[in-house]
Amino acid sequence: MSLSLGCAQFGQSYGVTNEVKSLSYDQCFSILEMAKKWKINYLDTAHSYGDCHKILGEYGMNDFLVSSKFSIFEGGRVRKCISVLRELEFDLTTLRVSNFQKLMIHDAYQLRPSDIPAVNSIFTAILDLGFAEEVGFSLYSDEILRWQGSFEIANILQVPLNIFDNRFVSHLNKNTYKELNIKVDARSVFLQGILLVDSFADLPRYFKKFSELQSWYNWVRENDVDPVFACLSWARSQDILQDIVIGANSPAQLAHIFSYESLQPLSVPYFGEGPCSLVDPRRWCLSV
Repeated sequence: MSLSLGCAQFGQSYGVTNEVKSLSYDQCFSILEMAKKWKINYLDTAHSYGDCHKILGEYGMNDFLVSSKFSIFEGGRVRKCISVLRELEFDLTTLRVSNFQKLMIHDAYQLRPSDIPAVNSIFTAILDLGFAEEVGFSLYSDEILRWQGSFEIANILQVPLNIFDNRFVSHLNKNTYKELNIKVDARSVFLQGILLVDSFADLPRYFKKFSELQSWYNWVRENDVDPVFACLSWARSQDILQDIVIGANSPAQLAHIFSYESLQPLSVPYFGEGPCSLVDPRRWCLSV
């Protein structure tokens, strides 16, 4: 299991606790330099991440393998294969790379069983053209897992997974994933920074209604634990995972996160399964 650098914060504002609304090119380049220093080989990006691909392409990807995500729906229907391929070709040109290591559908939550043949055709074209080494899905809910085996050549799942979000751990065990030849990567291990603020009192107003978070911050304080280390320890204890995607807004923040990679994980208690209104960012009402 290794760490990958998520690049959602490159070229756009990302994270509800993030006080840095937009990173400059120089700031992004400094983070990438730190990633090289710590021998982080994988970068995780997406077509929808603003100027991210342009920034990465200008920095140069010779030292990295790139995973990306793309949307397959337009107007409620699966896009034509040629439209998807043209977009991916544009992304590869912008990134200045020959192919993606992993390529995932970003809006898989819209898929229906009737879309399976079209999706398989698009995946086949992507692999035949050498646009990616592996294909799969970036998920927000576990519904698609009920018919995952219908996708003939998809073998990558990127899923949200953290102390309060165990949906994908409980749905399929390690042996089941192996039987389906599926590799699993985790994102959102810090829940967009919600699990890392200094105290419960510092959370945005919307999150103060969740007793689960109060329990979490009480435990962190009482045990004098760095929440970064605790979150990473919990994720590393999930043996279904191949990679963990983490983000950083500065070289120092990335170094702080990565400094725990080689340490023996902490024993983190079970805090229960959080409600969807907590673990799914699409349901957050931040204006409340």
